[in-house]
Amino acid sequence: MRPSGWSWASERERAHTIGSDHVSAPSIDFTQAGPERVEALALLSTDPGGAAAALAAPAVWAALTDHSGTPRQQASRVISLLFPPDLAPEIDRQFGELVADARAELSPQALSAQEAAMAAWHEEEQAPPESAAPPVLAAHGSEDLVIPPENLDALAARWPGCRVEASPAVDTRSWPRSPRGSPM
Repeated sequence: MRPSGWSWASERERAHTIGSDHVSAPSIDFTQAGPERVEALALLSTDPGGAAAALAAPAVWAALTDHSGTPRQQASRVISLLFPPDLAPEIDRQFGELVADARAELSPQALSAQEAAMAAWHEEEQAPPESAAPPVLAAHGSEDLVIPPENLDALAARWPGCRVEASPAVDTRSWPRSPRGSPM
């Protein structure tokens, strides 16, 4: 369930908001609830929701939502989706146990709720932005498996005047380790 309202500490505050991945809905809702209070919106490796969204391949979605196996096996599976192939084995070696421990603490209900929220985001048509929408940057790498890069076109269509930054041959997931590959 997404929040229906926002509270503000000061009427003079203007926020810079960032939405990324499957958790961009709060940033988009925040922006649409009070566009006059948002300085700019950045949407990184995300989609517009609704029918306009390009979805991950069924095999990728199945791997992302697969709860079978031990927490360690689940951690390796998710890490392989979230990091580029040349980096995933090292991330798994260094952090796989930590991810597995955190995964073991998650309740099946919490995971199901998260998956249901992602599915609802794609099933429900999203309200169009107001004409007073702030400047928007949509950035995406061309090699993302979880959120296909075709979503850049859909985001640009949804947010008039949107600045689009496509990073050819860049996996959005590699931006944290490669600032030169990032449009930011």
